[in-house]
Amino acid sequence: MGNTHNNEIIDKKTTKSGIEVLGDVCWGGHFCLFYQTKQDLLDILVPYFKAGLDNNEFCMWITSEPLEAEKAKNALDKAVKNLDFCISKGQIEITDYKQWYLKSGVFDADIVLNNWIEKEAQAVKNGFEGLRLSGNTFWLQKKEWAAFTDYEAKIDNVINKYRMLAICTYSLDKCGAAEVIDVVSNHESALVKRGSEWQIIESAKSKKVKDDLKKSEKRFETSLESLMDGFSIFSSIRDNRGKIIDFRYEYINEAGCKLNQRTYAEQVDHTLLELLPKHKKTELFDKYVQVVETGKPFAEESYVYEDIFGGGKKLNRAFSFQAVKLEDGFSATWRDITESKKAEEKIKNQNVLLEEAVKEKEQEMKSLMERLIRQEKLAAVGQISSSIAHELRNPLSIIKQSIFFLNCLVEKNELESSGAKVKKHFELLSSKIDESNKVISNLLQMTKMGPLEKNHTNLRIIISEVLDKFSVGKNIKLKTDLKPEPFLIWSDPKQIGQVLLNLLSNASNAIFKNGVITIGARISKKNQKCSIKIQDDGSGIAPENLEKVFEPLYTSKAKGIGLGLSICKQIVENHGGTITLTSEIGKGTTVSIDLPYEN
Repeated sequence: MGNTHNNEIIDKKTTKSGIEVLGDVCWGGHFCLFYQTKQDLLDILVPYFKAGLDNNEFCMWITSEPLEAEKAKNALDKAVKNLDFCISKGQIEITDYKQWYLKSGVFDADIVLNNWIEKEAQAVKNGFEGLRLSGNTFWLQKKEWAAFTDYEAKIDNVINKYRMLAICTYSLDKCGAAEVIDVVSNHESALVKRGSEWQIIESAKSKKVKDDLKKSEKRFETSLESLMDGFSIFSSIRDNRGKIIDFRYEYINEAGCKLNQRTYAEQVDHTLLELLPKHKKTELFDKYVQVVETGKPFAEESYVYEDIFGGGKKLNRAFSFQAVKLEDGFSATWRDITESKKAEEKIKNQNVLLEEAVKEKEQEMKSLMERLIRQEKLAAVGQISSSIAHELRNPLSIIKQSIFFLNCLVEKNELESSGAKVKKHFELLSSKIDESNKVISNLLQMTKMGPLEKNHTNLRIIISEVLDKFSVGKNIKLKTDLKPEPFLIWSDPKQIGQVLLNLLSNASNAIFKNGVITIGARISKKNQKCSIKIQDDGSGIAPENLEKVFEPLYTSKAKGIGLGLSICKQIVENHGGTITLTSEIGKGTTVSIDLPYEN
């Protein structure tokens, strides 16, 4: 910490505070302001800083919600005509709390205190009368309260050694009774608004806490009586062995009287167990004793049930309790949380009902899904059975007719004399048996595809072998578009060949008159892909059917059971590739396959 003024108490030269109720104050003054609205802050801090600027003092205004830096500057600008000039010459700084209290990312009391001292030293060096400051604590979280309270205590202990004047602002909405006591005890005086008037509450740190609280009851009254929480101060009553046997009410605020359903006179100077005998059974009494004996505060939520006052007087309310040691006694705050507990219980019950309803709906959905799955399975069985029956019935009918014809020839002993007809029927039988076998093979391939037998294969060779097997009508022209370089892929050549054969067959079936089928391949070394395209200029596929073409059992042809493209898709994906299809009615279809490329 710095040594400005050699750590000696500075002369008590006064300066105008700018605040009517405060008047002239001495350097080293450390005050706190309890506010409820943004206007409360403006009412005090605007004239406060105006007076500092008029008195040639260096001013620092550290802002936070509800009055941020820009709003503070605009408000002060209305009261100080040459504010921009004051800012430009470095007489005043208006900044956000993050840039001061949390400059290093976290609050560090020693760093902030040393920064204030350095600012004061620089101000005096620059010819200013001293440092006038204010910091808003609205940003403080509960976890930071203890550290900030220690920081305020350090400031209060050393500020009288420097030409500093400080007003620390605290929101009453964020301060409970315990916090109010912490703040007031670490400041010379407190500014509190009562009604439309501002009042001063002075601290008396030189006295014992117990006597100070008793004698300063009226000084704290404005702050404590404004609280919505119940607040009371107790002193211990001990037996001749020093054991705490009861506690005496020394003070209780108006909110506490309402919560306890008793007047101030009915409680102060009376004992806790005299007025609330059931505290002994609720274990709260023992916890209060622990607070006094160990110095450790406690806080909890507890339901207070019937006959808490004794004598049959019932309360049936829920409260939260806090207790903090004060010399040989403690201060207690409590809040009625009945409505919030009821709301929690209601939400809890609603959640239980909701969970039960969700479980019920989940069970209904599960049952529904099971029924749908069964129905879908039955529908699929029916669909595939119908398709298979349709595809097999035609060749079987022809086979039956041919066998009937051959039997007739046998019965008439005309088999040898009808050689040409017999040969034609045998060829027909063979063709229809192959056709039936293909239907069965496609179905088996879809339902039980064999394992891949992969090896390094030149796609050019696969395409060449497929084209050798594939025959097209005289009305169709087949083109190839292949680059001369080898197309090496890690694949099962038989299955890839089957894919290409199926796609070429589909393309051929889509051309009813004259047309062209083109099969091409390209390598993308950058993307490590080998791309195959089969393009036709046939009839095309309707847009509404494009998403369905790879689904099993879907077909738009009069013949076929709709397994070809779904088998192709499964084979390609098993190879780690993708297959897509684009089409336009009347212009044709393009099927694109991407397979991993082996360098």
